[in-house]
Amino acid sequence: MADRALRLIFRHSDEGVTLRSSNPVDVRVPPPEPRDSLTPQTVGLFAEVRGAGGEALFTRALPDLDARMLEYPTGDPAQEFGRALSPEPVLVAVLVPADDAAREVALVRTEPRGLPEFLAGMLGLGPRRRDVAVFPLPSQGSE
Repeated sequence: MADRALRLIFRHSDEGVTLRSSNPVDVRVPPPEPRDSLTPQTVGLFAEVRGAGGEALFTRALPDLDARMLEYPTGDPAQEFGRALSPEPVLVAVLVPADDAAREVALVRTEPRGLPEFLAGMLGLGPRRRDVAVFPLPSQGSE
């Protein structure tokens, strides 16, 4: 159903990342990340909804590689803003389609392979992928 979604809320803290909640909502989900936009040099953090066989059903880029990094004004004109790790847990929400075939959501970090993009492309190598965390999703009939 095009207008059914899951709102996933992740909690980032010193202990790592947890899936705090998964709630069905009646909203239209923006389109997934285009597969052709993920080049061998793509770096990022993605939420990937997976089916029973581990295949990716939907991929959403997350806006920040480290959600716990905060910017603050320094009061110094030479360096107006500084960055610091948040002392409190940070919540990050993402919308994904409510798909009956979905079984889990993974937070996936992609990194370049350290090769020139043209060489990685010639060799058919995509970005290096690492699962940061994987969480089971409730079946669509349950809360």
